Amino acid sequence: MISSLVIFCDECGAANTTQAIQCFACQHSLPTPSLLPVEQTQVPGAGATPAPTGVINHAPTMAPGSLLEQRYRIVREVGQGGFGVVYEAKDSKRRNKAVAIKQINLRALKPREIIEATDSYNREVTLLSNLKHANLPRIFDHFTDPEHWYLVMDFIKGKTLEEYLKSVRGNHLPVKEVLKLAYNCVRC
Repeated sequence: MISSLVIFCDECGAANTTQAIQCFACQHSLPTPSLLPVEQTQVPGAGATPAPTGVINHAPTMAPGSLLEQRYRIVREVGQGGFGVVYEAKDSKRRNKAVAIKQINLRALKPREIIEATDSYNREVTLLSNLKHANLPRIFDHFTDPEHWYLVMDFIKGKTLEEYLKSVRGNHLPVKEVLKLAYNCVRC
């Protein structure tokens, strides 16, 4: 059985066919397949070729106990957003420190949404990687497989803004509290 081949975009991580000369998601130029290492072009589960190290193949939601990148053990799902799911996990290479893993599911997206997700993913990696503030998560790692992109960041315990607003009288913050939050963000 012949295995399917893909080229991962160096710019956004999207999986492209070997015939592609530009990434379908971000239009970045792709290297020619003959210049790529064999491990990068093998699609997990295609033919008898084993999946490359670090590449996973799983159902849309990961079960507790699932292992990513041979180091992140999934604890539980903590939320869902427009492009994917966020999990709490333990990082075995950092003394089982709690981390949040944001999984962006590309298979469920339409081509236009893939472009939006690509932009969002790259912006989040770029911005959060350079910001340091007690109220912002730090990105520790990011990786891809043919169907997903992942961001690994600080796991911050507490309520989401949406949950917090539901607990506040009138479902909105007092102006004084908004100004205090804005002032603290400007200082970071």
